[in-house]
Amino acid sequence: MEVNKETKKVLNQASQTASCVVIIAYFIGLVLPNFINQFQLSIINYAISTIIGIILFYCFFYLFENSFSRMYSQTRYFHFYLTSFIFGQITQWAFCTIILQKDYFLLSLKFFLLNNIVFHLGEFYFVCLSHPKDLAWKSFLINHSPAYNIAFVVALLEYILGVFFPNFIIFYFHDKFFIIMIGVFFSIFGHFMRISAQQTAKSNFNHLVQNQKSDDHVLVTHGVYSFSRHPSYLGFFSYSLGGQIILGNLFCFFAYAFVLYKFFLYRIVQEEHYLVKFFGQQYIDYSKIVPIRIPFMEYAIHKVFKCDDDDD
Repeated sequence: MEVNKETKKVLNQASQTASCVVIIAYFIGLVLPNFINQFQLSIINYAISTIIGIILFYCFFYLFENSFSRMYSQTRYFHFYLTSFIFGQITQWAFCTIILQKDYFLLSLKFFLLNNIVFHLGEFYFVCLSHPKDLAWKSFLINHSPAYNIAFVVALLEYILGVFFPNFIIFYFHDKFFIIMIGVFFSIFGHFMRISAQQTAKSNFNHLVQNQKSDDHVLVTHGVYSFSRHPSYLGFFSYSLGGQIILGNLFCFFAYAFVLYKFFLYRIVQEEHYLVKFFGQQYIDYSKIVPIRIPFMEYAIHKVFKCDDDDD
């Protein structure tokens, strides 16, 4: 028992160090390009700032080596640092071109990238705070799955086609400020729901469906879970579709909606099966009061469970 407490303490210290590394790296990536060439944005400028940023990491690591927990390797810290540093550079590029240079070319793309940065940093900090033993580069969920990466590339391709062929009617919504703001609204709602779900559930939240009940697993029904019984899925659904609205991608909006709907239907059916198994009547009563709130999902879930009952 004492060993477990000590291990938990070391893990918490390591995760706190990792969170500081990510914050510092993001800040350095945000400000360093500005000092190099006074807001003159270029590939060379960002390449130089990246090299300096990497040098700074190794300087910090060796100067404050004792502050870095050995629970994580130097390579792991470096991956955290470099990823967050690049996020900072992207943020700096987007804000400087929009606010300082009044350059609205690729406006949708800039908001889309910022939207994704919020998502990936949020996922990292959830694992960092709630599951420090699982903290790794994959916690950013950048390389989530082949399907996720393909969907991201297809979305960018549709947007890029719209840049080269702006007169095609399917690309009518690209770079329209009003459309972007609608997408931003849906994305902010999605981030709020997902981050709130993670912070409310804490260790009860997991990226994988749990088929065995742990000793400390409790049914969370307060906070955003009193609004939706799957607020994290609702949040991801809203964030993903919000991203496609930001880009003005007509094809990807409907494609994303269809794929996400099918994925979450399968996932929620699985999860609710185990939740009923874990919590019995308590979860059944909860599900009758609190809806899912993903459009039409409630009907589809009831239909699936009804078919299962008929088969039995």
